Amino acid sequence: MSRRNKALIRELSAPPPGAKDLYFPTQYSQSTWEQFKSCLWKQWLSYWRSPDYNLVRFFFTLAVALVVGTVFWRVGKKRFKVTTLIEHTSSNFVLYAFCYYNYFFCRIFAGEAQVI
Repeated sequence: MSRRNKALIRELSAPPPGAKDLYFPTQYSQSTWEQFKSCLWKQWLSYWRSPDYNLVRFFFTLAVALVVGTVFWRVGKKRFKVTTLIEHTSSNFVLYAFCYYNYFFCRIFAGEAQVI
């Protein structure tokens, strides 16, 4: 079967004698605007087909905003050392890393794949 497939590939990879080259008037089948509208429409459908996922994502974003807000609460009004700023920034980094890994593993071990 493999030999037959390879022979068929060799036969079909060369055009028949007397055949004309393919010609397309444009490089793409649709204009840039049409491609953009198509991608936007696909994203719109994908977004609204998973309302439970979007609700969880909304509350997760709200929780992260509250945590980040409390970490940097009144930081700008105080005079502090550079080490304090580094501590605040590193705590935010740890928070973002935790959120990313949590999101990543939730998607991997979910029963069905999420389309973004």
